[in-house]
Amino acid sequence: MSSETPEAVESRPSDLTSHPAHEADGEKSHGTTSKPILADQVRAVIRLIQCRKCSYPLNDPVTLPCGRSLCRECLPETRTREHISYPATPARLQGFDCPFPECGKQHALSDTSADVVLSKAIHFRNAILQGQGLEALDSILTNVSIQDEDEWAVAGLSSMAERNHKSTLVRGGKLVATYTLAEQGELKYAAEVSFAEVSLTGDEAALVDEAVFMQVKESVRTEMDCQESLVNQPFTASTIMPIQ
Repeated sequence: MSSETPEAVESRPSDLTSHPAHEADGEKSHGTTSKPILADQVRAVIRLIQCRKCSYPLNDPVTLPCGRSLCRECLPETRTREHISYPATPARLQGFDCPFPECGKQHALSDTSADVVLSKAIHFRNAILQGQGLEALDSILTNVSIQDEDEWAVAGLSSMAERNHKSTLVRGGKLVATYTLAEQGELKYAAEVSFAEVSLTGDEAALVDEAVFMQVKESVRTEMDCQESLVNQPFTASTIMPIQ
């Protein structure tokens, strides 16, 4: 057994679930964000509740043995497995190839499980849907520019990458507008977005964004708290892999 002292690792609180580490007690926002919500923050929040396969908001999410998750209805078609690994029980006869290229292994259907943590995503969704009901949104329109992932760039051929952007006008601030596009199936999981608020409402759009963001933030805080402290980098007990 090694006698070396483990290296101390700094814990960096999430923008969604806690105040910045450098923020003094007297400087905390007490329920409001201290600065406008950035485009990458909005995209990260919405991507958190999107299925990697269908790109719609997660519906009955399940976790595969490799630690990746998707909607239950997005599971690939099963087939009878051969050369079953231990335990060779009847429940492990049916399996499928992992739909994620970075894994590519064969999984037993019985080894997939309902993802309790990602099922909390319904609370994110409820918070954003509550934001959709804000009367102030009737006067707010956001121009969302969508840039889909380019296959050439992914292949490492950036010089051949296409710079095609699709712009669409959506009711609501940044957060609600982005969720609406995901809900309509118009925002791919890997796509990036940029925004231009076009309604003549001054700071009203930013205030609405802050209100919806705080609803999501409180939902995250409520669902991710454990008995001792905020859950940080949670692990699944069965696979001992970070939840992804």
